[in-house]
Amino acid sequence: MPDANIGVAAGRSGLVIIDVDVKKGGNRSLHQLANWFGEASFRNAPRVATPHGGCHLYYSDEGLRTVRSPIGVLPGIDIRAVGAYVVAPPSVLGDLSWRWDHGEGEEPPGLPDDLRQWIVDQRREKSKKTRLPDGPLFEGRRNTTLLSFAGALRDHGCSPLEIAIALKVANENRCRPPLPQPEIEQMVRSAEAWQAGFRSDLYLAGLLRAVSGNALKLASFLAISASFDGNLTPALSVIRRATGLSQSATSRAAKRLEELGLLSRKFRGPAATLYRLLVPKGALGTDAW
Repeated sequence: MPDANIGVAAGRSGLVIIDVDVKKGGNRSLHQLANWFGEASFRNAPRVATPHGGCHLYYSDEGLRTVRSPIGVLPGIDIRAVGAYVVAPPSVLGDLSWRWDHGEGEEPPGLPDDLRQWIVDQRREKSKKTRLPDGPLFEGRRNTTLLSFAGALRDHGCSPLEIAIALKVANENRCRPPLPQPEIEQMVRSAEAWQAGFRSDLYLAGLLRAVSGNALKLASFLAISASFDGNLTPALSVIRRATGLSQSATSRAAKRLEELGLLSRKFRGPAATLYRLLVPKGALGTDAW
């Protein structure tokens, strides 16, 4: 089939591929990785130009043959390892094409030890997030735990239907008492809009230095709920159950976070508010995601 496109399997082939998506901030994240691990680690790797301005960086590493692909390790950065593949040159799909920028025919370099360990750590962290804690979930933990679980499933590529099924089972088997079905459906709708990228750890690290009291309660809940995107629209009842804050206290706390540049709000009716979490200035060289 001379006109067939080419796919390269990662992981068990001994290849590890860093997939950079510029539409999701991949160039900025790649620059950050270069600051962490050295520019030579990325400059010397064979590079394929992908459609829409992104790229694939090729490495060889036998040590990651059994490590499944961690998705969304940084905004616009995916690691293609076990269970993943990429389209390779000279593939063409309609107006889209993949071509070599440099390094065609060269042996991919090995991953630097510190970069390899970082990739392994990212996968371990993501694996933890897709596991519910042991034991039953009582009031005060049900909403935040299931919201985080829904986001983790979405980050791993699960469809809204798959997330709905998983939440239904978890709610019935683990929550004491189970949450009302409308709240579960709201979690699924929120998770459907989440994308990999928002770094809750950076957000929490910044706000711990800036806020306290009810503002800290609200921001912590929102950061946990939106760990895979900076946007979410939680029901007021969900916020109240998770934080204990009344509607007026929530409003005052959100206003304080807005004043500090840690949050923006867009009202979508009397009972619905879109929250966008803003990364503290200086985090990863950006003001907001």
